[in-house]
Amino acid sequence: MRETNRPVKTCPLQKAVHLLPKGFEMGLVMQDYGPSRGELWFRIAIAVLGLCLIAYVVGVRGVPSGPALVEVVGFGGLFFGGTLYFAVRRLWKLPKD
Repeated sequence: MRETNRPVKTCPLQKAVHLLPKGFEMGLVMQDYGPSRGELWFRIAIAVLGLCLIAYVVGVRGVPSGPALVEVVGFGGLFFGGTLYFAVRRLWKLPKD
């Protein structure tokens, strides 16, 4: 590849980096923000507990019929299952400390 002397385009905010509070330097990736490892494990525990509770209720009371099936199994399973999936996926992608 041929090198050129064109200036590199920078974001206008990079010129004002000295105005930011300490700890807000540019270059931080979005992975630096968000839930900690402990909070992700908490979410996983709550999601597993919720799915177990749904399974227990369905086992004791039987499979609900009509709108209750969608409400209990559908929405509850979707909420706790989605929470479990996204928490495990995020925990898997976090760098090892």
